[in-house]
Amino acid sequence: MRGRSRSLWTVLTLAAAASAGGAEAGTVFVTNIHAGTLSVIDTATREVTATVQVGRLANRLTLTPDGKRLFIVNDTLPDLRILDVGKRQVVGKAPGGRDPYNLAFSPDGRLAYIVNKYSDKLVVLDVGAGRVVDAIRVEGNEPVNLLLVNGGTVAYVANELSGDISVIDLTQRKVLKLLPSGRFTEGLALSPDGKTAYVANGEEYSISVVQTATHEIVRTLRTGTEIHDVRVSPDGRHLFGTAAHINQVFVYALPDLTLAARIPQGKRPDLLWFTPDGQEAWVTNRHAGTVSVIDVKTLQTIAVIPVGPNPHGIVIVP
Repeated sequence: MRGRSRSLWTVLTLAAAASAGGAEAGTVFVTNIHAGTLSVIDTATREVTATVQVGRLANRLTLTPDGKRLFIVNDTLPDLRILDVGKRQVVGKAPGGRDPYNLAFSPDGRLAYIVNKYSDKLVVLDVGAGRVVDAIRVEGNEPVNLLLVNGGTVAYVANELSGDISVIDLTQRKVLKLLPSGRFTEGLALSPDGKTAYVANGEEYSISVVQTATHEIVRTLRTGTEIHDVRVSPDGRHLFGTAAHINQVFVYALPDLTLAARIPQGKRPDLLWFTPDGQEAWVTNRHAGTVSVIDVKTLQTIAVIPVGPNPHGIVIVP
C-alpha cells in the first residue's frame, strides 16, 4: 500500500508540474542532517536523481559564485566539505575555523566568510590557498548567519544569543556597529536592488528592516509567530518566511510588508530557496523528511517531495 501511495504521489507531482508550466530547469541540493547525505533533485521532474554521502550532520551549504562547487558545513566538524556540482561528489575539504556554522563568498569567490558559532568569530578563508587568513571577533554572541551587502564590502552577521546584527567592514575587517534587532536573530535576506535587508528575529516574533546605505533599522514588523528563514523573491515583490513552529510559510507583499498568504507546509519548514526564474519557492520540511514546492504566482503548494531524514540546507543551481 505504501508503494502504491508513493507512486500515486509521484504522478500527482508530475501532473502539477505540467499544469503549472514548470519553472526553469535546475538542480536542487538538500542536506539530510541525520543521514549525512545530500539529495539531488531535478526541478523539471521533481524526482530525486541521486543521493550523495557528504559526512555526518551535514547542515548548511553554500554555492561558489561560479556555480561549480558547494561548500558544506557539517555540525561539530571544523572542516568544510567541498562538493563538485558536476561530478556530484565530495572532492576536498577546507578549514572553517573552530566551529563553523554558515558561510558566504566574496563576489569574486576568492574569499569565504565563515561564522563560528561558539567562538563568536567571523573566519576569513582564502579559497584558492585553502587556508584561514583572519578571524574577526563579531562582538555579539553565537553568530549563525551572514549576509554580504554593498557589493560584498560589508557583512551583516546575525547573532542568535545576543539578538543583534554585527555590521562588519570587510575591507578593514572590523565591526562598525551592533544593531539590536531581537531575540534569536537568524534569517537574513537582501532585496534584489541591494538597498534593503530583512532580519528575522525568531523569539521576538518580528522582522527588522535595515537600510543598507546607513546600516540602520528603519522598521520592525510584528509577525505573531517565530519566523526562522527569510528570502526575497527574485522579482522583489514578496518576502517569504518560514514559520517553523506552526508549519507554514508566511508571504509578505513588498514594499509595504502586508501579509499576502500563509501557506501550510510539512512539519517544521526550515530553509527556502527560489528557482532561477523565480517561479517557484522550494522549502525544506525538517521533521517531515520532505521538500515542498510553492508556486510563487498562486502562492500555493504544488508538490511535496520525499527526501532523507531531517532535511535542512537547500540550494538550487541553474
